[in-house]
Amino acid sequence: MNKTLKLDDIVMCDRYVYSSLECLSSEDNKKAKYLVDFKLKQFYLISDNGSNISKSSNIDRVFGYKIINFISSKIKASSYHADSKSSNTLIQNSLADDVSISIQSEHGGSKDWCSSSPELFPSSCQLHDKCYESGSPKGVCDDGFLLNMKTEARFLSNGDMEEYALLFAARAVYYEAVAHSDLAFVAFCLATPIIGYPECEGALAVYLYDNLEHTDDTTNGTPTGSTSDGWMGGLQTGGYGGHIIVWVCELWKFPNGEGGHYEMHRNCTYYYQPFKNTIKNCL
Repeated sequence: MNKTLKLDDIVMCDRYVYSSLECLSSEDNKKAKYLVDFKLKQFYLISDNGSNISKSSNIDRVFGYKIINFISSKIKASSYHADSKSSNTLIQNSLADDVSISIQSEHGGSKDWCSSSPELFPSSCQLHDKCYESGSPKGVCDDGFLLNMKTEARFLSNGDMEEYALLFAARAVYYEAVAHSDLAFVAFCLATPIIGYPECEGALAVYLYDNLEHTDDTTNGTPTGSTSDGWMGGLQTGGYGGHIIVWVCELWKFPNGEGGHYEMHRNCTYYYQPFKNTIKNCL
């Protein structure tokens, strides 16, 4: 690894819809000089105050490929995760089967919809809980969880590239658990104040789980031509609140298996904004 290349110099990009530029707008890191695109396995220079990217020099590209291979090796080993932010110990077996989601009863109790043992991303988890309770779509909240975990991983790793790589890989497993486990669907449906989300319509929830796993999955779908937008809580690079994540999603129709259809939010893009007065613009 290039010892002169700092973690704050890099934006790691593994999820986007149309362009890796989306990763620049969805992350609170204005110091970054390089963007690592894991989808295309490319290393770019960031220019124009974060609004553009260009191909890096051959020398930079060598370091970029080292980073891609290093982080990718951790992501592929998704059956491992770090057991604390101060340790590089790797624990076998995927979190996907181990994540426990506690459901709040009407008599009180935990609201920790996405808690797991050990909990590596407490701030992200709290914002994910609040997002479910806000009435935002489940997929949007889960994507926001993924974005916030990436920011929190940067804070928790304290500049240690290997520690960040472990947390970066772990976040994908945490995301899969809250996005697709049966208990995650139950947790969302108990938390949301909105009536009518298709994820909460009994047998249809199973159909959704089997066929539409991510907000960029439009298989067998048809665009309606409409969009939906809103906002949710976001973390700053320092690991604290003070930002919001603005989301814009396309509305797509999917067959419900009974001759009808249901609508889902798909191809969502996300933008970090300072809290300030932006909430009024998002309501």
